Amino acid sequence: MKRLVLLSLFSLMILCVLFPGRSFPAEDGDVVVDVESSAPVKNEAVAAARNAAIQGVLQKAVEQATGNLLTTQSMEKKAKILRGNIFLKADQYIQTYRIVGERTYGGTYTVIARVTVSLEALKNDLRSLGLAKEMPQGLQAVTVSVTVRGINNYKDYSQFREYLQTGLKGVEAIHPRSITWETANMEVNVRGGVANMAAELLKVKQFPIKTTIAGDNALDVVFIR
Repeated sequence: MKRLVLLSLFSLMILCVLFPGRSFPAEDGDVVVDVESSAPVKNEAVAAARNAAIQGVLQKAVEQATGNLLTTQSMEKKAKILRGNIFLKADQYIQTYRIVGERTYGGTYTVIARVTVSLEALKNDLRSLGLAKEMPQGLQAVTVSVTVRGINNYKDYSQFREYLQTGLKGVEAIHPRSITWETANMEVNVRGGVANMAAELLKVKQFPIKTTIAGDNALDVVFIR
């Protein structure tokens, strides 16, 4: 019996390692959160302790999702407001949840669950509490080093640069660095970084170009003739 309890506890520890309170995006503006919560078993009321642990899981999932939307400073400053208006009604933001591990040991009932939280509903209530300015307004701009090769004349370069500035989604600013025979270098501030810029350039039909990601924040654009 003791061996069985130890084995069960070990399995629960493995689940804690596999699901260490992480979160990742899901479809339709939701976020999936892996969390753990425990509740004491009082007067052998195991069912009540299990229900309390599940409620704890749901609340922690909403707390973690809120933490993905607000800064640590905002969470601390608005802790009382968030608890009374968001965390205590965590059920309203839960889309689904699945228990992946549960165990009672040492007078404590522990539950590990994968919870899907509705970010849209959460954002709406945070806005209603006056916290809209505390939430991210979209993808952050990242400076990408762009090398343009195969330029035949300055007109090609000028038209391409103008398109980046006015026609390419996510571009906030362009800073030309150098231009030599057939090659130009520039720095582009683009929301979402190099991957987003490369994806948008794949859609371009106006210019015969081939785009290659050359590094973490570097992009090669080659005019094909």
